Parts: sequence; structure tokens; C-alpha cells
Amino acid sequence: MVFRIALSLVLLVFLALPVSAQESGLDEKEWARQMLLGNNFEKSRRIIDADEAFRLALALNPRGRQRAITLVRLARTSRLMKRLELAHAYSREALPIAVAEFGEKHDLTVAIRKQLSEIIEETALNKKTWQLGADDTLRHRLTDARFALDVAKFRRLTHAIIDRERTDVAVRYEHRLETGRIRATVFVTIATDTELRGFFERSDKAITLRNKAATNLLREEVSFSHQGRDRRGYRSAYNIPLGQNKRQVRAEMFVFKAGSALVKFRFDMLAPADNKLPGVVFNFIRDIGWPTKG
Repeated sequence: MVFRIALSLVLLVFLALPVSAQESGLDEKEWARQMLLGNNFEKSRRIIDADEAFRLALALNPRGRQRAITLVRLARTSRLMKRLELAHAYSREALPIAVAEFGEKHDLTVAIRKQLSEIIEETALNKKTWQLGADDTLRHRLTDARFALDVAKFRRLTHAIIDRERTDVAVRYEHRLETGRIRATVFVTIATDTELRGFFERSDKAITLRNKAATNLLREEVSFSHQGRDRRGYRSAYNIPLGQNKRQVRAEMFVFKAGSALVKFRFDMLAPADNKLPGVVFNFIRDIGWPTKG
């Protein structure tokens, strides 16, 4: 949080400088446009689009303070996408520039050093938690859950380690449509409390706690045949008002037990006009690499 606030303040102040005070030989307006685009994309959690905007800003070959700020933004989006080697490289390049331009004690310099330390620590933890295959499939070492780059028209975006023991992880996917997008998040846990019904109730309650205006559509037991097994679990669905807009977001949740692991699927999309869940959602649940140990 400190890192984001410090960076935002520096960026806003710097973009307000007159053109004559900025680096010469650079299309300042285009650089500023790409940076602001990237910031807006990041705020709306469109990380891939934000990363692309910051890459275009860097391609303009900014120097000095502009280069440091651009590199730091790229380090952040790379880190969010779990491209830790890239995040490390961007931060390493940004640090000496920030020291020269802002000084050792400046908030941005301090934030870069902190981020470098966190990236190094995260990289070590990541290697213990995940194995990346030659086909870009991520394998969670503790449960053998597998997350391919593409699953049933969904593209993998990010993955995260939720706890230090590496027992709780989350992987996020997205399927883009002409009318919007469907976001899918898969949570896998092998915590000691593995009672399925209790896990479902806690997860379901969390939706209403975060969204007071949510309207429950259903809460039911579900089962289906999958890979020669009878998968049994629970499902809940909510419509959540989208700000002052009359449109609503549909939040769908499924939880299952797989071996000693618990798996939760969360889908978020604009509420379907016919109130039916798209078939691609069920295909995603079927095709994901379920845990086989844990």
C-alpha cells in the first residue's frame, strides 16, 4: 500500500510538470497518455492491458525520472502476473535511476528496495509451491492440482499463494466475450479444517458480507461424474448490483472435495439475460486439473 501511494503521488506530480521540465527527445504527451491508460487499466484490474500500456510507454525510450516511474509500473504488473524474473529485472534497473533522480531517502526509492526484497522472497516461495511445465501448465506441488494456460476458452492470468505454509493457493482465469468477460478463480486448500459443508457456509457468507445488496438466487447440493469419480459439492449464486447502474453482476460459487483438498470455483460475470449459466463455465470445472493428492 505504501508503495502504491508513493508511486501514485510521484507520478501525478511529475505528469503535471511543464514539457520544458521533462526529458528532451521524448514524445511527452504520448508517454503521459500511455502511463495514464496503464494506471486506469490497473485500477480496473485489467492487468494485461495495463502491462501493455506501460510497455508502450517504455518503448518511447524515456529517461531519468520518467524511465524510473515506467520501470516501476512494469515491475508491478509483471509481479501481479507472476512474471517474477521480469519484475526483478525492472526493479533492478529502476533502483539506481531512482537514487540518482530522487535520492536514497525518497519514498519511491525506499518502495523499490522494499519491492525488490519482496520479489526475491516471493520467488523462493514460488519455486517451493509451483512447478511450471514445458507447456506452461502450473502444478501445485502439494496437491498435484494442474492449471493449464488455456482451459475451456479461459486464459490463465495470475496465480497466488495465500498462506506461508503453501497449503492455500488461488489461480485466476478470464474468458472474454463481445458482451463482457467471465472471470474464474480457483481456490485450492488443504487446511486442517476440511469439512466440506462448513467450508461452503463460510465461503458463501463471505459473499454477502462483502456485498450487502447481493440477492441470493440459489443454494443447493450438486454432483456430477468426472474422471470416473462422483464429484459431490455445493453451489450458490447471487446477483450483485453494479453501482448506480441497473445492470447486475452474477457471482457463482461451487465447492468440492478432491482427496484431502478442498476446491472452490468462483465465477463473476454480467448477469445473463436468460438467467442461465453459460456452458463454458461447466466445461471449465470439468477440464481443470483437479487435485489428486494433499
